[in-house]
Amino acid sequence: MRRANRRAAARFTEALRRAAVGPLAACAVACATSMQAGEFCTADCNLDGLVGIDELLTAVSISLDLADLESCLALDSDCDRSATIVDLTRAVNDAFGDCAVAPTYDCPWPDLADDDIHAFLMAGQSNMRGVGNPDDVPEDLQEGAPRVLDLGTEWRTLRPGHDFFGPEIGFAHTLATACPKSRIGVVKRHRVASGINAWLRDWNEELAKLVGNPDVGPLYPTLMERVDLAERSGPVTWEGFIWVHGHTDKNLRELAESYGDNLELLVEAVREDLGRPDLPVVVQHALRKPPQQAELSANLVLVGHGIVELEKWKAQFEIPRTFGADWTLLPRRDFVHLTSEGYLRGGRLLAEALLDGLQSEAARSDEE
Repeated sequence: MRRANRRAAARFTEALRRAAVGPLAACAVACATSMQAGEFCTADCNLDGLVGIDELLTAVSISLDLADLESCLALDSDCDRSATIVDLTRAVNDAFGDCAVAPTYDCPWPDLADDDIHAFLMAGQSNMRGVGNPDDVPEDLQEGAPRVLDLGTEWRTLRPGHDFFGPEIGFAHTLATACPKSRIGVVKRHRVASGINAWLRDWNEELAKLVGNPDVGPLYPTLMERVDLAERSGPVTWEGFIWVHGHTDKNLRELAESYGDNLELLVEAVREDLGRPDLPVVVQHALRKPPQQAELSANLVLVGHGIVELEKWKAQFEIPRTFGADWTLLPRRDFVHLTSEGYLRGGRLLAEALLDGLQSEAARSDEE
């Protein structure tokens, strides 16, 4: 997967802010900006960072109306909701260009076979919990690996849960590929139907009532309880905070418009309480294909969707050391939740966003 030109994207966001462009107008151009920044390979239908012959054949079938665009949303490189000769040309170029080579990542810390656990705090709503079927996980990942861990009552080998799994499987094993000697640990805390207000350190019931379920929260103390348990269970170095969240806050415009500020407060609190003011953060978003204006005016939920996804997308440019992972193209089982394959890919995209972002930082530092 080609490295995004994050500086250009940051300049774009700043221009929007100075021009006082509304969130809906910003959504309308976000798709094209992400493509120009090189965040996707055109026709990379399965989001593995490569464009194969089978994907090129799928692209041709779509262009001939023999298949639906939904079967490969990554073909729509200019975000016009159609497959054109421009899209096909870009697909061929990508297949024989940068996207013909699998991405490789350096381990962002010294990769040593010691007892230290390089831990990641993962939090959010139902897509962080996940509804993936454990039977769909490849056999090697079902068995797990001795150096890939998650936290139950203590550190243990990471395996899919008995009933479901989320992005943690693809996330941790992608990191383990980049850091084969290191011990990777994930600490997950999730709560279904929880607005971001429920996760704030300074939670209060009046804010929680806006979501319609004030009994959900405060969640921040339970998140820190998981942190304390992890630190008591072994030598831990916190390497990142992963946030997969947003659906509940889309139901009320007031909540949607305050999402970015609340996310910044949450990140600030986590960094402070983990003792890592520079802790890397990855925020999942879905802002490649914004809703059409007609859809937005007809459905308040879609208005909130556009605003919340825009706020999450902007976080990677407005909150230092924050990186975005776009889940727009992942397969879904319903309006909100992913398929089993989607969770495996989604976890990989979260890890790749982190690794790519840190690698880009290191490259810029070397240049300076």
